[in-house]
Amino acid sequence: MNQWNRRDGVGGFVWEVTNPADDKTVGTLRYVLEHATEFGDMIVIGEDVYHIELESVLLLTKRLHIVGPCILARKDGAGGGIISVTSSGDVTLSHITLSPGDRDSGVAISNDGRLALTRCRLLGNRAMRGGEGSVRNHGTMAMEGCTIAWNAGDLSGGGIFNSGSLTFSGCVLQENVVRIGDDSGATPIMLSKSGDADDFPSRATLCSPRSETRTRRKFRVI
Repeated sequence: MNQWNRRDGVGGFVWEVTNPADDKTVGTLRYVLEHATEFGDMIVIGEDVYHIELESVLLLTKRLHIVGPCILARKDGAGGGIISVTSSGDVTLSHITLSPGDRDSGVAISNDGRLALTRCRLLGNRAMRGGEGSVRNHGTMAMEGCTIAWNAGDLSGGGIFNSGSLTFSGCVLQENVVRIGDDSGATPIMLSKSGDADDFPSRATLCSPRSETRTRRKFRVI
């Protein structure tokens, strides 16, 4: 397990994740999350740890910067989400992929605090029993250079459901699906605030707009 002081002298430590196991043994991501301080620690995923399969959601409650590249996914048969940022969390994710997660419920990322995503990918996440597939944001969230594609939700926000503050820069949203049983107006990118909706096209690239029908239910695809 490697831990060393930040070279810039600005708070916290830098940790390296060296073990891809999903437990709290030394070197794992959960071990680091448990032992990280509240002062903006940086967590670097080691070059040999390119894929971590999770038994349960990662609960992020501190000020942290997690740096990949790395794929985070739920183990086969493990329901629920991948990452949950609580109201006390202030988290930055860089070069992290969340995919695939084929779940009965839950969302890949749930944010109730402050969350920034830089060069991240959310691909192929599915929550088909009353959930959103990719992102549910009730806090403050910023996305830069991210790709949100091929995600599916049941009632709202197959790509993104937002009821907080959400900004985009240089992001691509493609082929995100919502399955609904009626014409309730659910959309793959659901932005609850008019300001977000009005500004949205200028801050993100929407690819392949179309609609289609599958299994006698209505899909709306972006």
